[in-house]
Amino acid sequence: MTDETTDVSTTKTACIVVRYFDQEAQKICSAFWELHKIFKETANTDSIPTANAENLCRALIISLTSRNVPLTNVIGFGSDGCNVMMGDHDSVKTRLLRDLPGIIITKCVCHSAHLCSSEACKQLPESVEQLARDIYNFFKHSDKRQFDFRNFQSFAAVEPHKILKPSQTRWLSLLAVV
Repeated sequence: MTDETTDVSTTKTACIVVRYFDQEAQKICSAFWELHKIFKETANTDSIPTANAENLCRALIISLTSRNVPLTNVIGFGSDGCNVMMGDHDSVKTRLLRDLPGIIITKCVCHSAHLCSSEACKQLPESVEQLARDIYNFFKHSDKRQFDFRNFQSFAAVEPHKILKPSQTRWLSLLAVV
């Protein structure tokens, strides 16, 4: 399973997580495999690679083969549904299906659920989500308001918690906020 991101330093990276059957534990385990830079630093601006299907797929294959993982052991691939990963024309998916016949391809269920719920939420008035954002903004920069909120939670005999911010990039964060 893989996904790309750009961190706060503007370095674009790809995270790879592997799932495997652990003989000793007799169960399927997931483990962090690698976080690699997609764009290698180079003085020659003409040779800067792009985050296209060819380069992402090559990086994934190199990551496995450089650690002596036979490609015949690769039985599945999972990622978000973006075109470069899962498109029907020249994507990581199409390259893996071509090079590893029989591989099982799955889109990330978290991404899929997020897309479904985002579309469903478009039926709600925008003011509902805006209210959640406004409440967060009301508390975020005021230590006094946060202190008063903690005191109120204590008075109401509820478990203390922080006001959360709805996030565009965290799946279904609105539920936790509400």
